[in-house]
Order: sequence, then structure tokens, then C-alpha cells
Amino acid sequence: MKTTVTKLLATVAAALTIFGMSTLPAFAAEGKSASNGNSVNISDVNATAETRALFDKLKNSGKGDLRFGQQHATDENISSSASQGDVYEMTGKYPAVFGWDAGLALRGAEKPGSGADKNANAKALAQNITDADSKGAIVTLSAHWCNPGTGKDFNDTTAVASELLPGGKYSGTFNKELDAIAATAQQAKRSDGTLIPIIFRPLHENNGSWFWWGATHASASEYKELYRYIVDYLRDVKDVHNLLYAYSPGGVFNGDSTDYLATYPEIDREEWDLGKQAFHNIREFGCPTWYEWRIQNWGTKWNASGAEVLDGRLSFLTAWNAPKQILEKLSQMFPSITIHHTWADKDIGHNCGERTYQSGVETQEHLPTGQDAIELGCDLWDIDPEEFLCENQDSGMKIT
Repeated sequence: MKTTVTKLLATVAAALTIFGMSTLPAFAAEGKSASNGNSVNISDVNATAETRALFDKLKNSGKGDLRFGQQHATDENISSSASQGDVYEMTGKYPAVFGWDAGLALRGAEKPGSGADKNANAKALAQNITDADSKGAIVTLSAHWCNPGTGKDFNDTTAVASELLPGGKYSGTFNKELDAIAATAQQAKRSDGTLIPIIFRPLHENNGSWFWWGATHASASEYKELYRYIVDYLRDVKDVHNLLYAYSPGGVFNGDSTDYLATYPEIDREEWDLGKQAFHNIREFGCPTWYEWRIQNWGTKWNASGAEVLDGRLSFLTAWNAPKQILEKLSQMFPSITIHHTWADKDIGHNCGERTYQSGVETQEHLPTGQDAIELGCDLWDIDPEEFLCENQDSGMKIT
């Protein structure tokens, strides 16, 4: 695609060359990837700093570094006098880990939930998380979800996992459970508004047969896919970035790591890196790769080449398309100058035209066809019309 731009001051012509050759956002250069500066490699590239710090702290725990935890550490007790929980009454200290069952609490079957209002229960659970965090505790949530297909309890082992993904019969029902998890996580904040990091361990003890997501009711591939969906939905759809996802089958597997990892929802690292980079690029720049970014911001896929400035007329080449977005931007930058743009594909008679810009606005457009298009193309590419006709006489073209 050859372009000429007229009625430009030298500074504008230089600006066009610079703009056309400008340094792309870090992701956009071919063969290069951007870095978000985070050294902690977890499933959420946009995880909060506090969430990353918790992961790093746990990952780097030393041998023998044990943290004692308890479900309902302060809201359930055996001793009637233990207003802050039995552990605190006996030791004067709170457990290092506080846990709740979000699946039960959010439907009102367990404290701090009460009644069927999931929004109210999410608020109550978030408040308990905030209180635990203020005591220095790490917070973990599990989820004994009802069977989304039957509506019965978590121990109803009717197979349903394959119907919970997008397009599945019970996808909407399951998404409501995830929505409640998201509402809880997003309301769990410190006094300064910082989101509290939470360890979330969905679909736990899956190697057993007592849950609908268990080994005899969901295949390894179904389990992996469902687990990945939970992460994707909460992270990418609900925009939750203060969760660490814990894979937690039950038992010791006799020390056999192969059995332990049989249902681990791992992904291909190369695909993951590409996907993570694309997601980061979309959030940061609005496009997944350099190619889409250039089309969106330049109007053409490659940089301009062969630029020449002569008598106030700038000529250059671009791939396939005229760089309309570039000229619109230049017109905004230099509103007092009228820019006249003429372009033509080397396939003479096709994909050519003229536009005029003023103050960032296209004021005129002419998209010729037939003889006019042939004449414009020949003129721009400095081709003799008669020679062109002789070479293309079988096509029926003519210039009058």
C-alpha cells in the first residue's frame, strides 16, 4: 500500500515517520513478551500484593514450620466461658489459621450464615474474615456445595460435574455458588480498604467417593476442567484477585506423588505463559498481541517503510491497508494543518482512495472505482497508463 500525504510541514512529516515507527508497548514487539515485574508465579497474574506475599511466605516456610489452625476458631466453642474460642481460653493465643466452610455458611447452614439470603451471609462471612485477619490469622475457605443438579446436599453423589461448565445444564446454578464466593472475597477488607488474602480450597478430598465431585462420580479430566473453570470464573469474570487456590485431595497416598497429582489441574506451561501474557496485554493495552494492537492503533499490521519527503509531500509504504488512525492522530496533534491523504494498493484499480483531515476529523473521502481507481493507482505508483493497459489488456481495462 503506497501513501502520499500533502500539505504537511516538515515537523509533521517527521512526526508521522516517528509515529509510524514508534516503539510499541512492551508486549507488541514481535518475539518479545512483557513482564509485570512480579517474581511470584501463581495462577492470577493480577493477584494483589498481599496475596502474593502470603503465597511467598508459605512457599518459603522452613522445615518444621507448622501453623496450627481451626474451623470456627472463635464462633464455636465447647466451654461455655470461652467467648473467644476454646484455643484462646486455654492458651491465651488465637490459632494461626482460621477456617470456614463457605458452601455451608453462604446458604445459612453454618455460622456465620443464617437464613437463605446469600448476600447477607456473604457479608457476615466477610466480616468474620476481617476479624480473623485483624488477629493476625491466615484465612482459609472450603466449600461443601449442594449438588447443583439435584439441589440435595453435598453427599448426593449424582454425577453432575460435566454439566457445570459453560453451556452445561446446571452451569447457571453453579455460577451462583461462585458468585457468592466472589461477593465474600471482595467484601473481606482491612480498615484501609486492602483486600484480605484468602486460601480457597474448592472440590476438596476429591479422591474419595463421598462428594458429588469425588473420584467415582467425576473423572480425572472432568475434575481438572471443573477446577480450572472455578479459577477462571472467579479471577477473570468476577475480577477476584485476593484468592490463593489450594489443591487438597484427602489422605497421604502412601507417599506416591503420581497418585497425589492424578487430578491436579495443571496446564501446559507454554500455553499458560501465552495465555497469561495475552490476558495481561488485553488488560494493559486492549489487545492480546502486537498484531491486533497495530491494526487497532495504526490501521496496518507493519511499520511504514520507504518514507520520502519531497516538496511538502510525504510518501511511504504500509502493508495492505492505509494507516487511517495514524493520520487522524496527526490531525489532532496539528489541528491548524489540513492533511490530504492519497493511497493505492499495488493491485492497480483496487483498494485506493483520498481523504482529507482537519482538527482530527475526516472532512472528505473519495473511494474511486473503475477507471478513476485505475488512474489514481497509476499516478501514485508512477506507472504509465498505456503500458499498464497493454499488460492487462485481457482484463478489459481501459483509460479514456
